[in-house]
Amino acid sequence: MRLHLSMMSTLRLAMLGVMLIAHRVHAQQQVMGEWQINFIDIQQRQTDAPTDVSVWTITLTENMTITIRPDKAIITSGSTRTAYDLVLQAKDNNSGDITLSKSDARAKVTLPGIYKFEGAKLAICFGLNGDRPKTFEIKSNQERALIGAEKK
Repeated sequence: MRLHLSMMSTLRLAMLGVMLIAHRVHAQQQVMGEWQINFIDIQQRQTDAPTDVSVWTITLTENMTITIRPDKAIITSGSTRTAYDLVLQAKDNNSGDITLSKSDARAKVTLPGIYKFEGAKLAICFGLNGDRPKTFEIKSNQERALIGAEKK
């Protein structure tokens, strides 16, 4: 009887693990696809010194999109397409951590961020100083980039 209960407990734990993995995969799949960028708000310190963040210079243009794939995020603005390495980690059905990274001749820059979506709307907030934001707001002393988009 005791062995039977142990096997049942192990089975329940295994089922719970499978359900958790399936839940995270489903949440990540909902973020995949093409999104029309509606706004970008960037706040960073003003400095005369060159910064590695310069590889992230983004200017909002009409018909700007972000396409999210399992390992890449591609920002398209007119005829310009810029690809970034992407890591997504779902926390629940509609939010999680996102990390973009890009290299140029000078440096490799990594931007930790958070994302959330409701229906057809997506919000992403990146920490430009290497810190992962905890909220989707930009305070005066923070270096952040906030992006809003709608599913195409």
